Amino acid sequence: MAADRQAKNAPARVRARVREEQALALRAEGLSYQKIGDRMGVAKATAYKWVNRALDRLLERLPEEAARVRRLELERLDAMQRALWDQAMAGDVKAINTILRIMERRARLLALDAPERQDLRMSGGVDFSQGVTPENVHYLAARIMTVLRMEEEDGPGEA
Repeated sequence: MAADRQAKNAPARVRARVREEQALALRAEGLSYQKIGDRMGVAKATAYKWVNRALDRLLERLPEEAARVRRLELERLDAMQRALWDQAMAGDVKAINTILRIMERRARLLALDAPERQDLRMSGGVDFSQGVTPENVHYLAARIMTVLRMEEEDGPGEA
């Protein structure tokens, strides 16, 4: 375990991370990969690689950061609601309306008002709940062809 910690904090690895973060900052400023490479004294491909590594690390952290911010916002909403609760229970209309807005904000943060997932299966066995699949497309195409053949045999409108 100590070896793992040393490897992550090894001077060469730290320097590499710093370079990658600098490359990402330059990209955020609008520089091309070629200009980033020129400025940092490396090839365009290396600049591209550094920027993408830094972006990958950033994307890995986003869900954790979003959850942390969400928790903080919920704690703030709770504190505001507690501060107004007694007034609202005493009939203060302004406090009641404010608490209702706090509750609406909490519901949005937690996606409590999101529409329920609908059953996307169609009669005849097509299930779109996992998205459009090649099997669904083939099945529907076969059904359409069957209906078209029946119209050809029976005439229009009688399928």
